[in-house]
Amino acid sequence: RAAVSNETRAAVPLRGLENQASLSPHIPEGTTSPDYVREPAPGDREMAPTLRLDIFANEYGLGDVLLMKIDTEGHDFEALQGAEGLLRERRVAALTFEIAGQMNSDFFRIHKERHFGHPLPPRQRRGPLAEPNLRFMVRWLGDRGFDSFLLGSRSLVPLVGIWWDTSYEVCAERRDLPCWYDVLALTRALPDSIGSGGGRSGGSDV
Repeated sequence: RAAVSNETRAAVPLRGLENQASLSPHIPEGTTSPDYVREPAPGDREMAPTLRLDIFANEYGLGDVLLMKIDTEGHDFEALQGAEGLLRERRVAALTFEIAGQMNSDFFRIHKERHFGHPLPPRQRRGPLAEPNLRFMVRWLGDRGFDSFLLGSRSLVPLVGIWWDTSYEVCAERRDLPCWYDVLALTRALPDSIGSGGGRSGGSDV
């Protein structure tokens, strides 16, 4: 198998098994998380080649992208970094990504290494929340021309500007809830071929 990331490399160790497999750099060695405690030893892990999404798009001649869906078990920011060329060139109309427990060291400690079935203590603030987190991602995408929204069951919840609220940082503020929810980001300027019917040929779903 192969994976997308923020750099192109011949082989990167894959952490975890099956649907928890991840390239996230925030999974500590010797973790007690039930999702990773049975993973292979470092020397026995599956190695996956990685490729930047903007390089992949150029090599395969992809046109402008209608929807880019990213779900990489906590490796979403790195995948987005690998697509920065596409984002800055306004070749993506919309993208979705997931906030997950493997996204940073704080989320992993709170949601992956906690003892399931026992109440969680109140969050103790001992400094800034580890990055990347939701607020960090919203700002990063905003700098690249995207507005972000929480994907609710019936509506979109805006996360930019005056609409931001710290309660939206669910993985840090609500330890009783799963750290697993989706965000939609929409460009403020549609790609030429999507907005006007001209420009590069075709649109793609990635």
